[in-house]
Formats: sequence, structure tokens, C-alpha cells
Amino acid sequence: MFFDNIDQEDRRTVERIYVGLGSNFTTPNQLNWLGRKIHEF
Repeated sequence: MFFDNIDQEDRRTVERIYVGLGSNFTTPNQLNWLGRKIHEF
């Protein structure tokens, strides 16, 4: 039950990020050096 809630939250977050990446307001770009650890994760 606990992990089901976490999975649902993660799924919603990833789906929103995916939609945002397809927005006309974003452009492909390199990761900021501060975000490197997030990328590695």
C-alpha cells in the first residue's frame, strides 16, 4: 500500500515532466553542472 502511493506519485511527476518537455516553451539544452548529480541518479 505504501509503495503503491509512492509509485503513483512518481508516475504523475514523470508524466508531467514528459508533457513539459514537449512544450513549445522549452528548448533542448545541456544539463547545468549543478544538475549533474540528479542526472547520475
